Amino acid sequence: MKNLLLISFSLFFFVNISVYGDDRPHTPNEIDDENYTYCDDREGSKAGKYGHTVVLIDLTSELNPPQIKFIKDQVFSEEFYLGKTPFTKFSYLLINNKSVQMNEYIFSKCRPKTGGSSKLEKANWDENKIFVESYYEEFIDLTQVAHKNIFKNKISSDTTLIIETISSLWKNPVRLFGENVGKRNLIIVSDMLQNSERLNFYRVCNATTTEAKCPSFKSFMQNLSDKDHLNATAPKGDGVGLKIIYLNNRNETKKELDRTLIKLWENYFKDRGFENIKTVRQLDLK
Repeated sequence: MKNLLLISFSLFFFVNISVYGDDRPHTPNEIDDENYTYCDDREGSKAGKYGHTVVLIDLTSELNPPQIKFIKDQVFSEEFYLGKTPFTKFSYLLINNKSVQMNEYIFSKCRPKTGGSSKLEKANWDENKIFVESYYEEFIDLTQVAHKNIFKNKISSDTTLIIETISSLWKNPVRLFGENVGKRNLIIVSDMLQNSERLNFYRVCNATTTEAKCPSFKSFMQNLSDKDHLNATAPKGDGVGLKIIYLNNRNETKKELDRTLIKLWENYFKDRGFENIKTVRQLDLK
């Protein structure tokens, strides 16, 4: 009889835990759950397990609906977020008509676990799976609101400050993208046509002519009049994963430009110490 009561009590306990367990997800000790950030708040040598993924989105050229859908699939989809471990921080920074110094992350949050079946994602025995799933769903909902806010208005800009925006990630400690945050990934969504007073790729690559073609990186550096400034502001890519999501803007460029432009950028980043470089090309869209 005693054994029967013990078994009944155990079953009651475990069923209750699964239904009425804690109403907040449990997290590893290094994760900040008191302030509901679900981020790794460690720095220096202790950091690195979860890391920071920053997405730069270039809005300085007009984007059509298929391109916006392509961007959404690439960097706003659940598949994208699930490609990183739980508690990874995702931040979005725009390249638009504002100065680099005035632009802040339009979205910056860490992904909670999903409550799914894998070891990293599933709810623990003393958690309420419904609540775990709800925190993840809230995160996804917020990312979709951010996507809508980013693309709801068209902008006009005379510059495209790609290099300057990248530099700000390394130079500005508020960006939280230095070596002390651990594992870092940078994703650039752009047509990659840098356009500033110091460095204009429309001019360097004859981008608007029938002879559109970028020089090799070696030739580019040899003929660059302001190479000291470029070197001084360039990022250090050691240990940083890099993906270029290249947007084709046929109203601005010629087809022959694509290969040499991407090659120029890839060699620039290799020169800066980036080793893991991936390029995703947008297909020609109608």
